[in-house]
Amino acid sequence: MKILLIVSRIFICLEKPLLMERISMKIRCPECKNYFNNKEQLYLDTLNTLRHKSCYSYSLEYIKDSGTFGELKNKYFFLNEHFEH
Repeated sequence: MKILLIVSRIFICLEKPLLMERISMKIRCPECKNYFNNKEQLYLDTLNTLRHKSCYSYSLEYIKDSGTFGELKNKYFFLNEHFEH
């Protein structure tokens, strides 16, 4: 059975269904491209984008929340590194 998965406008054909597998996704800063670790200080903006505080160059009015990556992961379910399907 083939499954088509659309990720950022790229079509990926998978041979196995994803139902019983764990997909691991690491989240990285869109500015510096580095992966986040749990102790780094971040901003979460109104579009739910995470950036390092040192990488953030936009208006502070767009910041929805701030804290370490570990704190924000515990607060917002969509920031978990592992999604189960």
